[in-house]
Amino acid sequence: MKNREEAAEKEWNAKVENYTSEIVPSGRYGSKNLLITTESFTIQDNYIEKAGLNFIIEIGKSIGYQVEIHKKERDRKVDIYLDHASKHIYNIDLIIPDGYIVKGLDKPNQSIENSTGDFITTAIIEGNKLKLTSIKTYQKNYFKALGWPQILTWLDTAFEFNQAKVLRQKG
Repeated sequence: MKNREEAAEKEWNAKVENYTSEIVPSGRYGSKNLLITTESFTIQDNYIEKAGLNFIIEIGKSIGYQVEIHKKERDRKVDIYLDHASKHIYNIDLIIPDGYIVKGLDKPNQSIENSTGDFITTAIIEGNKLKLTSIKTYQKNYFKALGWPQILTWLDTAFEFNQAKVLRQKG
């Protein structure tokens, strides 16, 4: 488990605490069976910046690195081959201390879906927590180059979300 904890620290570029990992079903018994893993950990570094009495939180970084597709990569002639179809689900809880409110929740609520995949995020305040859910799905492991514009719609949205910030303001 130490290797997975170290991998999480590398991916999130932060000290990981309270790390747990579990393989729910192994996906080994038939082509229709899924491999599902869960990880849980706490991060306190690198995502929060003090701004007077308030804090700017880079909420989009909580789902890890998202690829930025540059101008020269937008015109694609070659088909796309991935190792496998996949779905990445992130559930993030951000504790809001007493006396603070969260502003800027418009970016974290979006949904882009098509036949190639999706990127869906929802953010709600529940009690003293900001609960963020993010889902990114690659529907297949092979796409014709003609499908690239559809894939770009949700890859671009994921990258845009990755830059999102919210303000934890003294209320």
